[in-house]
Amino acid sequence: MNIHTRVALTSTVLAVCCALAFVAQWLWSNDRYHQEVTQRLHAGLAQYIVEHLSEPLFTEATIDGQSQVNHPVLKSIAMNTMMINPSVEVYLLDLEGRVLGHALPEQEVEAGQVDVAPILRFLEGQKSGAVRGENPRDRSVRSIFSTTPVLHEGQHVGYLYVLLGSHQQQTIASTLEASHAFRVGLVALGAIALLFALLAWMAFQKLTSPLRRLASQARNYRLENFEAAEASPYRAEDEVEELRHSMHLMQQRIQDQFDRLTESEQHRKELVSNVSHDLRTPLTAIQGYLETLLSAEKRDQATHMEYLKIAHRHSRYLGTLIEELFELSRLDAGQVEPDYEIFSITELMHDVCADYRIRARSKDITIELDAPEAPLTVRADIALIQRVLQNLLDNALKHTPAGGVVKLIVREDHGQVELDIADSGSGIRAEDLPYVFDRYFQSLSQAGDTMQGANGSGLGLSIVRKILALHDASIQVQSKPNEGTQFQFALKLV
Repeated sequence: MNIHTRVALTSTVLAVCCALAFVAQWLWSNDRYHQEVTQRLHAGLAQYIVEHLSEPLFTEATIDGQSQVNHPVLKSIAMNTMMINPSVEVYLLDLEGRVLGHALPEQEVEAGQVDVAPILRFLEGQKSGAVRGENPRDRSVRSIFSTTPVLHEGQHVGYLYVLLGSHQQQTIASTLEASHAFRVGLVALGAIALLFALLAWMAFQKLTSPLRRLASQARNYRLENFEAAEASPYRAEDEVEELRHSMHLMQQRIQDQFDRLTESEQHRKELVSNVSHDLRTPLTAIQGYLETLLSAEKRDQATHMEYLKIAHRHSRYLGTLIEELFELSRLDAGQVEPDYEIFSITELMHDVCADYRIRARSKDITIELDAPEAPLTVRADIALIQRVLQNLLDNALKHTPAGGVVKLIVREDHGQVELDIADSGSGIRAEDLPYVFDRYFQSLSQAGDTMQGANGSGLGLSIVRKILALHDASIQVQSKPNEGTQFQFALKLV
């Protein structure tokens, strides 16, 4: 639901609630005001009746000394009064509030006694609001009244209690109110509410149009840049939620970019530091041997050739190191995008093994390949996977002594192709296994060899892990000192 519709509906509901509250308060206040005015206008009615009686309300005392109510006089008063105002009811009460007489049918008078507290407040002259007393016909209903003390032979013997709003009048008023006025009011209120809702909807639609345009632009940008690949993109409930969600995604994107910039800057600093450190050793060696060769001192041909071979070996190592540094730098910076294609991993393993057999034979190392005859195909970047296999084989050959074996295993397992490269070399200490894929890490095995060999750069395994991460794959390592090391990774079978 659009925000202007929600705001319009909310405003309409609040306005209707306020209108109902106002009407209820107005009806209540109007009723209280009417009762107060009526009571004040007729406050002296009971006293007027008593002062103009033709006969007293009580007869002369009988033999037992008790006075009796003069019912004919009381009935005459009630009838004459009700002829003038049908809503008036007349009662004669004693000092305790007991009903001594009235002009109504007996079955209509439910209560034989009323509370005298309101009568006393009325006689004391309460100035704030109307004083309402109990109605003998229905004690749950309180009505305004007029009252005055009744004297007999100079003694206060009771009260003339005149109700100004009878039970019948209230019932008729309630019926009329429910059947006519109340329904008319509800219809009018409903019409006003609909009109207010329409006007509010139009007004808020106009006021929120800039917000809707901004939310639409934010949603288009989000769908194009943040959720383009999602099958079911997020659908916001309103414009504010759309802006909140888009701002959250942009905040995440900015934070990710900031983190990558920070990481890239850290990598740059590490690269500069590592390059300056790692290039210094081979450059110093090359420079030293070349200066020795250029010196005037005479040397035999064998020494001359030995110095040249050492300088050449250091130059080759320098070239390899520079190549690996820049390759790892490109991987860290996210500049390498795999060129996916479908190829046979078994054929690639055969090709790589064939390339390394001559080198292995020169070191008296045997390379064994255990792969199924049927081709197993994967979808990956063939050049990067070949680089992974080359780095792992380089690492295995460096740490396998003469007479050792490097074994490559290819097998299918649950929709994946698992590849193992195991050697019978010096192995890795258990405490160093978690760090073998860290750049420049070189662990000393129990045999005293380096993890990457005497000429290892410490970058080969880091490159392997980075390349496999681009293919959503991981690599595991198992090793025992003096027994050998096994690397294992898996690719999805297609």
